[in-house]
Amino acid sequence: MTRHQHAARADGAHRHAVPALEHRPAAPAALDASPRCVAQREQLSAAFGAAAVQRFVGIFGVKDDDVEGKITAIVQTCAAKPPYKALVAKHGDAKVQAAIRAMVTDPEPHGTFNLRVPGQPGTLLSKLAHYMEPKALPSEPLARDDVVEMQDGSVGIVLEVKGTSAKVQSIRRLSSPPDSREYADGDPEWIDFDRLKKSTAVLNLAPEADTARPLTSYSLGARPKPAVRPLRGSATAPVRFGLGKEKLPEPAPSSSKGGDTSRVVPKDLSFKPSAFHMNWNPSEGRVGARYIRQMALAGRAEGFVVVATVPEERIQKFYELVDDPAALENIQIRPVPHEHNPWAEDSGDFHTDGSVHIPRRIRLAAESPGRSIPEARERRGFYGRPSDREKDDIGRIGASVSENRIERDKLELAHASGLKAYENASHIEGGNLLSGTTVDGKGYALVGRDGAEATRAVIAARLGRDVETVSDAEVRKAISLDYRVLPELIFFIEQAGEFHLDMSMVLMGPGQVIVNDCLAVFELQQEWMYADYLKLKPASESEAGFAAWLKLGEDLEGELARLAAHASRMFGYERRAVQQLVAAGLDVRRVAGAFPGGRFLPGMNFLNGEGGIGAGDQPFFVTNGGDPRAEQYVARQYLLALGTGLRRLYFIDPEASRQSIEQTSGGLGCRAKGEGTV
Repeated sequence: MTRHQHAARADGAHRHAVPALEHRPAAPAALDASPRCVAQREQLSAAFGAAAVQRFVGIFGVKDDDVEGKITAIVQTCAAKPPYKALVAKHGDAKVQAAIRAMVTDPEPHGTFNLRVPGQPGTLLSKLAHYMEPKALPSEPLARDDVVEMQDGSVGIVLEVKGTSAKVQSIRRLSSPPDSREYADGDPEWIDFDRLKKSTAVLNLAPEADTARPLTSYSLGARPKPAVRPLRGSATAPVRFGLGKEKLPEPAPSSSKGGDTSRVVPKDLSFKPSAFHMNWNPSEGRVGARYIRQMALAGRAEGFVVVATVPEERIQKFYELVDDPAALENIQIRPVPHEHNPWAEDSGDFHTDGSVHIPRRIRLAAESPGRSIPEARERRGFYGRPSDREKDDIGRIGASVSENRIERDKLELAHASGLKAYENASHIEGGNLLSGTTVDGKGYALVGRDGAEATRAVIAARLGRDVETVSDAEVRKAISLDYRVLPELIFFIEQAGEFHLDMSMVLMGPGQVIVNDCLAVFELQQEWMYADYLKLKPASESEAGFAAWLKLGEDLEGELARLAAHASRMFGYERRAVQQLVAAGLDVRRVAGAFPGGRFLPGMNFLNGEGGIGAGDQPFFVTNGGDPRAEQYVARQYLLALGTGLRRLYFIDPEASRQSIEQTSGGLGCRAKGEGTV
């Protein structure tokens, strides 16, 4: 069973367009054309202009590869200067000459072509002084992917180590508490060991996995003990089944000018979860049970419980599939007489007062999202090209709640838990509404444009009006009433190539949105697929498997062409959504987060997950698993580079994740619904 019945969901991704490199004229004949020297000249030209290269050559009058000529030119340029004389007097002529040789032959940051103002003696002398000092080795050896602290208080990732220096990408500052505005990517630079030390503030930036229960986790700092938050309602309330036809109250208007304490629970890191509700559907078997088990294990670490609805006749089978006493201790079972849809996210929302709100139940054909959403897409010119209507990714719509009447699942859960239930005036599936908290503590909501249009059709049918006469203001008013968010903080965001927002973006810090970058996804897929392919190359071309390896390469090229076409299609949709998010005043970051699957790499989605404030009042996030290289990339981005403020990150079992995303078209964020407060 898929999350909707229109097509299987494929996880795509996109990136900002990369500007073309500016054309640079060919190097003059007098300059060395070796790759190293050409690269040095381009580095200098990009930083200071092409004239800097000519100025350097003009001053020294030597070829770029003439080391002895450079040494002589530097000595002649600087010899009369008091600082140079002081260096010779202190260290001796031979040592100064050796330092000059080291400077002009070093291809890295202190090399000749990194001089700030080439040819000016003062700058040369300041660089030369660096080479006169002994280079200290770190107390611990540095290696690729190590996290290091620098003298300016920033922290970075080691990309490469050579000699006594490391190439480091600065990724965040440690001088203040986590705040999205304090984080920034820096350009990679070579730094000497004596200016680096292994970070003591960043710990466990490596996977921690229990082979028996493969929930992989990464963390910043030590792991505090969790404090469990109490659940609202009653675990032993009388159970009522067969709900869905009775009249439900609509939410009362809010009287708070700054929002409402009973607003919809946020889906960013301001959320304090007491529970995540999940449904086990026996038709899924082991996959659904694995998700519940591993979410329960994350809950043990972070202080929330998992409430699982299970068909009452299959409870014993559920126990057998979970097969983990530690997880079962953190699972509260709600028995139900029939199977609940596994996509608990879509059928309704919890509010911070513990009440349950379901989407408007569809009563008339004119209200049906299966009809209103495609019509609205045509009216607003949604499709970038006509063929996109037929694509499984872009052409899909979200209408599973209305088609399968799965809002009844939430009503049964509310009655089984003794919670109040309300029916909204709007019709928005849970995955198409992302609610968060602004930097000044107000609630806001991102509503997928399809959900706004489905609501417009419901309002029009209820009032007997043409759908075109229902204004955006009226739609926002209905959503504001339902979700307790001020109308001016409700933003309609176009679908970013996916029928639900939660498959292409995720909320993290206050006012922060992380959006998929489909071009970055393709670049990583291409890199990893080629690397895996080259590892399979036979040692000899005469081996029997060589022809098969070449044939596999043809298949690989075909797969890459398909993935490139997918990224090309998705780019325009993601760009449009990003523009709207920026216009709303949100802090937008990009990441390679949604990977379409294929023969060579699995489908993966690291945006679709659940998080909040956990143990030690620190933020955590749980998401789907995948290829180890992808998990490490995402851990580095979420915990360090993007400034999310996250302290801990959990990945669900990769095999269960692959089956869920590729076969049943949804991930953890589709399967779990949070209950708690702000």
